[in-house]
Amino acid sequence: MTLRPGVVLGFSLLLAVMLGHEAEHVVQVLQKDAVGASCPNDCRGLLGFAFDLEWIHFVYNASIEVGLVAVAVALRLWRAPRTFAWAVLSTAVLVQGYHVVEHTQKLLQWFSNGRHSPTPGLLGSHLSLVEFHFALNTVVFGLVLAAYVGFGFHRAFLRLVATPRRAAAAASLACL
Repeated sequence: MTLRPGVVLGFSLLLAVMLGHEAEHVVQVLQKDAVGASCPNDCRGLLGFAFDLEWIHFVYNASIEVGLVAVAVALRLWRAPRTFAWAVLSTAVLVQGYHVVEHTQKLLQWFSNGRHSPTPGLLGSHLSLVEFHFALNTVVFGLVLAAYVGFGFHRAFLRLVATPRRAAAAASLACL
């Protein structure tokens, strides 16, 4: 399978954004469990003071789903051989799809309760919100990382940025 440069850069950028988001969830779990912070007010990660709003979570998760579907379409996943990489990317699309449903419910709850957080979503009234969303994000991130490596995007990215001109273009794209 030939990986086109735009798909390589797009998937690499998607993975980098997901890594940053995963780091935020790690910080939240540490704030809750290691520091003993009062949740939800003091378990907001490093950037939660600016981004901890339901509509931002919804837009982020919907964007990740759109990005994963775009990668699946770019790879013509419906025609691809049923490999491990195919299985983990397909599973990532499905699990992230559920994640979007969860955040859609949270957004609807947020609008109906006068825009107050936190909102439980579908499963949040039965589970700890911090750990539940950490687990959900970690599963999706792990699946996406496995697909990235399984399809060989890591090698394609290294080849793409091997020349100085391409490295500058990749760095410029990453800064956007």
